[in-house]
This record gives sequence, structure tokens and C-alpha cells, in this order.
Amino acid sequence: MLQVSYIKDNFSSVVSNLKKRNIDFSKQLHEITELNDLRKKIQSEYDSILNESNTLQKKLEYYLNLEKAVRQKNLKVNLYHLNLKLKNYMKSLIMSLRIKT
Repeated sequence: MLQVSYIKDNFSSVVSNLKKRNIDFSKQLHEITELNDLRKKIQSEYDSILNESNTLQKKLEYYLNLEKAVRQKNLKVNLYHLNLKLKNYMKSLIMSLRIKT
């Protein structure tokens, strides 16, 4: 069995060897090499698209983590302010209880 790369690199010798056996496969061999080139092109485009998809996925994960960090920071700030309000409320409550007694 001949490899496609061998057929492409040695096209004329492969065709001439087949003609010695009274078989002309030059059109089919040419088509095989063209289809192989097309396969390589499609594979290259596929790999490129897959690479771009992976890059976008990594960016998405980065921004989701960044957004998560921002939300966490905002929640911490809100929690801090609520704790301050709670402390002030407790101080007010204690002061009002002291005044009443």
C-alpha cells in the first residue's frame, strides 16, 4: 500500500509504474492527492478554530473569576457596613436602656 505522501512526492514515477502494468490511475491518484491536501487544510482550520475556542474559554473563566472576586469584595464591604450599623444600633439600644433605668 502506498502512502499519500509518497504518491504526492513521487507522482510521476508512481503513474509510470502503474502504466507499465497497463493501468492508468493518474486521474484517481491526482484526485487522492487533492483530497489529501483538502483534508490537511480542513484539519488546519479545525485546529485553528479549536485553539481560538480554547483561548476564549480561558478568557471567559478569567473574567468570571474576576467578576466573582469583585462580587466577593462588594459583599465584604456590604457586610462591613451592616456590622457597623448593627454595632451602632446595639450602642443606641444599650444607651436607651441605661437612660430608662
